[in-house]
Amino acid sequence: MTARERGDYVRQLGAEIRNRRLARGMSLRALAKELNLSGHGTLVDYEHGRRIPPEDLVVGCERVFQVSDGTLRNLREKALAERADRKTEDMLRSSSPEPEPEPEPEPEPVELPRPRQVKRWTLVAGLVVVLAIATAIGVWQWAPGGSAPVANTAATSVRFGFEDGTQRWSPLWGNKRVTYQATSAVAFEGRQSLQITSTVASNDEDKAIGTTHGLETLRPGMKVTVFLRVPGQQPASIRFFAYDSRSDEHWAPESPGPGNEIPLPTGTDWQQYVWTVPQVDEVHAIGMEIYQSSDEPVTIWMDAVNW
Repeated sequence: MTARERGDYVRQLGAEIRNRRLARGMSLRALAKELNLSGHGTLVDYEHGRRIPPEDLVVGCERVFQVSDGTLRNLREKALAERADRKTEDMLRSSSPEPEPEPEPEPEPVELPRPRQVKRWTLVAGLVVVLAIATAIGVWQWAPGGSAPVANTAATSVRFGFEDGTQRWSPLWGNKRVTYQATSAVAFEGRQSLQITSTVASNDEDKAIGTTHGLETLRPGMKVTVFLRVPGQQPASIRFFAYDSRSDEHWAPESPGPGNEIPLPTGTDWQQYVWTVPQVDEVHAIGMEIYQSSDEPVTIWMDAVNW
């Protein structure tokens, strides 16, 4: 269902501003300069429908784009009305009394067997055997830099190992600026990883890759682990996010907003990233946004996505 079909006027307004800007061949930086803004970060939020722009900014956009029929201002008024309606619905929903649950019958007492006493030397011997087996099969490996041990996902199952292709990972934003493929050139676990190549500076277009499949067991507050590798120093950084049931993005608390991007690995070793699923009503998608400072292509390998 599109934003217009569900009446999401915030997204319609953002898309209208973005389409008119692109039609005039303007970058976000150029539009920010025309509107006398100190930066273009807020314009990104407005164009993606994350926030409703103030009236003076909308009037300024109409001036820059030479809009004389008040189209942008009308969309803003509808977006404000829509937001007010949603707040009213939430208030009514929260004020509705919930039926009191019927009391459950108390269970009859059950006599539990007395615990068996185990000699201390038996426990020690069992622990020694377990550690010996773990060492022999290589259950643990050292994290990059040797700072702390991390679980070797090669010895356990992962959610996305890309052994059977891309596993339905694809660009969520900037489709024409992101290419991707499963590759056997490098791998953290198994024989393949997902190779991602991004082009064009983020000032001109946002880019992100992610998936809407295989997330049935993922819940808000859970930790997602992903391993990334680069061929060398890359002029880019990343942010992790999740979609809610309406396909609105919510940023991980580890990268909450513009200016809080997470740096890519500085070397060529695999590096572990752990991020927290934000509070959403439903995890509809997860993804990684790529920020780059120039048009120089950025290559990232991803593997062993797990939670």
